[in-house]
Amino acid sequence: MPRTAATVARLYQSAMLSAIATFDVYDDILNQLAQETTRGYQLVQRRTYEEMNAMIEADELDLAFVCAGAYAALSPDAPMDVLLVPETDGVVGYSSLFVTRTDSPAQSVGDLAGARLAVTDPLSLTGYTLPMARVLELGGDPQHFFGALTWSGSHDRSLEALDRGLVDAASVMSIAFDRLLLGDGPYAGRLRILERSRRYPPPPLLVSRHMTPELRAHVVTFFTTLDRRAAGREHLSRLGIDRFVPPPQNLDYESVRTLMERVQARSH
Repeated sequence: MPRTAATVARLYQSAMLSAIATFDVYDDILNQLAQETTRGYQLVQRRTYEEMNAMIEADELDLAFVCAGAYAALSPDAPMDVLLVPETDGVVGYSSLFVTRTDSPAQSVGDLAGARLAVTDPLSLTGYTLPMARVLELGGDPQHFFGALTWSGSHDRSLEALDRGLVDAASVMSIAFDRLLLGDGPYAGRLRILERSRRYPPPPLLVSRHMTPELRAHVVTFFTTLDRRAAGREHLSRLGIDRFVPPPQNLDYESVRTLMERVQARSH
């Protein structure tokens, strides 16, 4: 289908927070981008990673913010490439956090056997794959280790469910939530990190292979200089990141894909 305007897609969970929590931030960013590139943009949202991936595979998008798991689940010939990645505290990458309430008796992931766990999406790396992989490391069965899985739809909703006592623990991504959990964050003093995974490739910003080189260069310049502007720094802070940078050569999304396949094979 011919497109007269670029379509910027924000995956419902991949932006780290729920659609309501981040819509205004991305809308403001896109308004700035539109002014600087003199090109219209449409912000697209979908309920699940799978729905957004279907749009990517169908070549319906020009830019897409996706999580590492969703990107790894794309077919090799999907018409989008990694353009930029987020950096936080000088680090390119993120971890999965097992989080529980401060009054929980759990001291390790092993103590969560039979517990209610909040997860985000079946294609989420930090919100599903990594906690299930951790269960496998402990010799458990991902299908039966936890008493119940609650699909929250986003990482902040997982934390909210945990804080309200609807679940006993949550698996969330470290980007942004380190800041939500610590200091003056809304859950400071009420929630604690039980375990942090090793670092994995971060959620990328994807670009269509059909975008013109000129527009692509404009987009790169815009996102990589957001942190140099007061309004841009505020937007980035609300997303829990410091800046966007070109992807390092050593980013290994293939390892993410392998891990997801291993978990999926043991979960059926």
